[in-house]
Amino acid sequence: MNKPQKIQLRLTIQSTAFFIIIAGLIYFYFSQKFEEQVLDKFKFKSEIMTSFLETNPQVFEDSQIEDKTQLMQLMMLNDVSYLVIEDSKGNLVDAVNLDIAEYYLYASADDTDNLSLDESVYKVVLPVTFNEHTVGKVYLGLKAGMAATELKGKKLSTALFSLSILLAGIIFTYFQYRFIKLILPN
Repeated sequence: MNKPQKIQLRLTIQSTAFFIIIAGLIYFYFSQKFEEQVLDKFKFKSEIMTSFLETNPQVFEDSQIEDKTQLMQLMMLNDVSYLVIEDSKGNLVDAVNLDIAEYYLYASADDTDNLSLDESVYKVVLPVTFNEHTVGKVYLGLKAGMAATELKGKKLSTALFSLSILLAGIIFTYFQYRFIKLILPN
């Protein structure tokens, strides 16, 4: 392989690698940003529910909620499917829609993947504190249907955009290769 061919090959490989990296970075960066926006929305709604319980610590002493009307209104406003309250020892204090919570395996909620398998519920578990002491936990199931669908659509659009950049890069690399072939002698 003579020197001009080596230059052509090196430039082709570098251009291709550059466009692959750019397309990949665009996809991962924007996908991550879209997911963060959705998660922030769910975390905000969860914190509203937790704040309600933190302002009513007697729930943990009485082992149940006396009047659930405010709680039910908050759940409806924040698209909450279920709510399960445990005390600091792990005992069930009270629950709303416990059957739904058990169906979605509420106790399996963690910090990594909280979307249910059917992508209809986002599971959250948060500590409830009062006077800087953890008095229990609250498990929430937030309705995720539209948010999950929108997130999929945004990820698909980002993937298509990244692929179009990659395709443009491949076309550019082809023309660059042809141009270099014309300029450099064999």
